[in-house]
Amino acid sequence: MIITPSSHNSHFLYSNTTPVTSGDEAISVILALEAEMRQLGGCVGLSAPQIGISRSVSIIRHKNVSINLINPEFISGELPFIYKDEGCMSLPNRRFNIPRFGMCRIKNNILWPLNSDSVDVLENPNRLPLDRTNPPKGLGLSQVESVYVYENDEETHGGIICIAVQHEIDHLLGKTLDKNPESVEQMSIAVDAKWKVGRNDPCPCGKIGLDGRPVKFKKCCLSKMT
Repeated sequence: MIITPSSHNSHFLYSNTTPVTSGDEAISVILALEAEMRQLGGCVGLSAPQIGISRSVSIIRHKNVSINLINPEFISGELPFIYKDEGCMSLPNRRFNIPRFGMCRIKNNILWPLNSDSVDVLENPNRLPLDRTNPPKGLGLSQVESVYVYENDEETHGGIICIAVQHEIDHLLGKTLDKNPESVEQMSIAVDAKWKVGRNDPCPCGKIGLDGRPVKFKKCCLSKMT
């Protein structure tokens, strides 16, 4: 089954995706994601709904790390903390502080030979980008459990892989940074002149206190400034 991007309409971002049911279907989506990622600078991860495909597939490509998330399921998380300045390719030039886990455990489908004689790849297709000129054949889906740790700098390059896994799984559930009630968007004075206000001025966000008066900038959004 060949799947191609149908559109980049935002409604794909805010709804649950559909699981893929075969290795060929997963490979088709992965190839579409890799093609899109090659056009993007500074992209660590990308999910199918971001390119108009409502399937439960994401990819992470960062330095020597290559991960395919196929029908992933978040099982548990430990070591909660606030991850600062998280961005998203679907929300350019915006950054958020958001609760993440320092260690997360997931279930994931990986590409795996249907039988030992049918696979035509020499390298593990889950650890390398796929060859779009000669896509692997004879692969099905096998479920595994994986753990990603934010503090493991050597393997995850500063923990970004652990964060990316959580970010991309959110995408497959229709959860984006701007719609997450737990995330706090960062603001920059240099980006928007409306934030050039004094500490004791009314906050530009317009928040009103319990006394019916505007809340001062220093007691409201000042702490969110980057």
